[in-house]
Amino acid sequence: NWQNPAFKKVDDKKPILKLDRLFVNDSTAIGIGYFDSFYWQNDYVPGPWEFAITLTFNYKGKIIKQTDFINYPIAF
Repeated sequence: NWQNPAFKKVDDKKPILKLDRLFVNDSTAIGIGYFDSFYWQNDYVPGPWEFAITLTFNYKGKIIKQTDFINYPIAF
Protein backbone atom coordinates (compact mmCIF):
# COMPACT_ATOMS: atom_id res chain seq x y z
CA ASN A 1 0.00 0.00 0.00
CA TRP A 2 2.23 2.81 -1.31
CA GLN A 3 -0.11 5.56 -0.06
CA ASN A 4 -0.17 4.27 3.52
CA PRO A 5 1.58 6.82 5.80
CA ALA A 6 3.29 3.91 7.61
CA PHE A 7 5.32 3.29 4.43
CA LYS A 8 8.37 5.51 3.79
CA LYS A 9 11.16 5.25 1.26
CA VAL A 10 14.75 5.22 2.50
CA ASP A 11 15.73 7.67 -0.25
CA ASP A 12 12.98 9.72 -1.94
CA LYS A 13 15.17 10.13 -5.04
CA LYS A 14 15.48 6.39 -5.71
CA PRO A 15 12.75 4.02 -6.89
CA ILE A 16 11.56 1.41 -4.41
CA LEU A 17 10.64 -1.10 -7.11
CA LYS A 18 13.25 -2.07 -9.70
CA LEU A 19 12.21 -4.04 -12.75
CA ASP A 20 15.08 -6.13 -14.13
CA ARG A 21 13.26 -8.14 -16.79
CA LEU A 22 9.93 -7.95 -18.57
CA PHE A 23 8.47 -10.68 -20.78
CA VAL A 24 5.32 -9.96 -22.81
CA ASN A 25 3.19 -11.92 -25.27
CA ASP A 26 -0.35 -11.46 -26.55
CA SER A 27 -2.10 -12.15 -23.22
CA THR A 28 0.57 -12.33 -20.49
CA ALA A 29 3.22 -10.07 -18.99
CA ILE A 30 5.81 -11.22 -16.46
CA GLY A 31 7.90 -8.70 -14.54
CA ILE A 32 10.93 -9.79 -12.51
CA GLY A 33 12.88 -7.53 -10.20
CA TYR A 34 13.15 -6.48 -6.58
CA PHE A 35 11.93 -4.08 -3.95
CA ASP A 36 14.60 -1.99 -2.26
CA SER A 37 14.82 -1.28 1.50
CA PHE A 38 12.12 0.88 3.11
CA TYR A 39 10.62 1.91 6.44
CA TRP A 40 7.34 0.47 7.71
CA GLN A 41 5.88 2.08 10.84
CA ASN A 42 9.34 3.66 11.40
CA ASP A 43 11.03 0.22 11.41
CA TYR A 44 13.76 -0.30 8.81
CA VAL A 45 12.96 -3.20 6.47
CA PRO A 46 16.11 -4.28 4.63
CA GLY A 47 16.02 -5.21 0.97
CA PRO A 48 16.32 -6.42 -1.59
CA TRP A 49 13.12 -8.47 -1.88
CA GLU A 50 12.99 -10.36 -5.14
CA PHE A 51 9.64 -10.54 -6.92
CA ALA A 52 7.97 -12.00 -9.98
CA ILE A 53 4.58 -10.65 -11.04
CA THR A 54 2.47 -12.32 -13.72
CA LEU A 55 -0.40 -10.42 -15.32
CA THR A 56 -2.96 -12.11 -17.58
CA PHE A 57 -5.02 -9.92 -19.92
CA ASN A 58 -8.35 -10.47 -21.63
CA TYR A 59 -9.00 -9.67 -25.29
CA LYS A 60 -9.69 -6.01 -24.37
CA GLY A 61 -6.30 -5.66 -22.65
CA LYS A 62 -7.75 -5.58 -19.12
CA ILE A 63 -6.01 -7.49 -16.34
CA ILE A 64 -8.09 -10.53 -15.43
CA LYS A 65 -5.55 -12.27 -13.19
CA GLN A 66 -2.51 -11.19 -11.18
CA THR A 67 -0.13 -13.58 -9.46
CA ASP A 68 2.66 -12.25 -7.24
CA PHE A 69 5.67 -14.05 -5.84
CA ILE A 70 7.61 -12.01 -3.31
CA ASN A 71 10.64 -13.41 -1.51
CA TYR A 72 10.01 -11.90 1.92
CA PRO A 73 12.92 -11.80 4.36
CA ILE A 74 12.66 -14.24 7.27
CA ALA A 75 12.50 -11.41 9.82
CA PHE A 76 9.44 -9.81 8.26
